[in-house]
Amino acid sequence: MTKRSKVYLVILVVIVLGLLWLQTPLMTTARNLTWGSWVSVIGRIWQIGPLTVPNNVAEQMGTLVAENARLKAECRDYQAIIKQLGSTDREGFREVPARVAAQPIDTYHSQLIINRGAQDGLVLGSPAVIQSSLVVGFISQLFEKTAVLQLLSSPQSTFPAEVLADETMGKGLVQGKSYTSVEMITIPRDVALHPGQEVVTAAQEGLVPYGLLVGHIRESKDEQHDPYQRARLQLSYDTSELKAVTVLVAP
Repeated sequence: MTKRSKVYLVILVVIVLGLLWLQTPLMTTARNLTWGSWVSVIGRIWQIGPLTVPNNVAEQMGTLVAENARLKAECRDYQAIIKQLGSTDREGFREVPARVAAQPIDTYHSQLIINRGAQDGLVLGSPAVIQSSLVVGFISQLFEKTAVLQLLSSPQSTFPAEVLADETMGKGLVQGKSYTSVEMITIPRDVALHPGQEVVTAAQEGLVPYGLLVGHIRESKDEQHDPYQRARLQLSYDTSELKAVTVLVAP
């Protein structure tokens, strides 16, 4: 081995030992302190605060994910409210938008509480609609700031309606049945009933406007011994999805 090679070898050994020495706990601490002092000096010169990385990154990510989910849910909720409120003009009737404050308040899911009441001008028997003209129930109890909305499926819901038949308009009564469905009874036998026919509200002494859509004929029964026909109605909405309604208040 030449003299020059020995010198190179010694230099290499010194470098390796120096690097190993820098990795010792003592030198690691010293290096961190030196770096921290340098950053602090630079920060004071340039008026830059110290950069810190929080240790609870996973917790913060979980919080952001939850917040994102909440915002998405609120966006869907807002879109559903806008769709269900609808918008239309009815001469003589005042429209009072209301949100569903609680659902349900009974075992059979036939009543809802809305956040409008007597102070907003609501009266007993006022119809509540979604999508501008689709009736979902009537105000059955009234308080100062809230009201109880009785849905059509409640057996206590009974109101006059008409079937838009081919040539005639068959009148009858719509009522809830067993808290699970809605049917129309006392339909004259001379009215031809078919699945898909529309059923609308009949005018009720200025309290309910004529022509609000109730539902469609799903199936009908015409027993020979009965003086009237009856039909089960198909509703075009899910009561569990109701988030907002528009209450129609008569003048």
